[in-house]
Amino acid sequence: MTMYADDPDAWPVRRILAERPHHYRVEWVGKNPKTGKSWPPDWVKKDDVSEDLVNIWERKKVLKEERKLSKGMLYVSAPVRVRY
Repeated sequence: MTMYADDPDAWPVRRILAERPHHYRVEWVGKNPKTGKSWPPDWVKKDDVSEDLVNIWERKKVLKEERKLSKGMLYVSAPVRVRY
């Protein structure tokens, strides 16, 4: 992963919005000085996104899946002692 603060070609990214096999859709930090509007999201190569952002994105995906799975549950599971 690249895109570190000391990289002159790096642009600050607020967060990852979506994922494709080789790209992430990212939300850029800041605003376009000509329009005063936020920069539009863009697809960038996965190798160009920082490891920290990828870790946050992966954790969000796990939490989303856990919420999705727990929506249909009407009970809370607990350990049960099985006797043989």
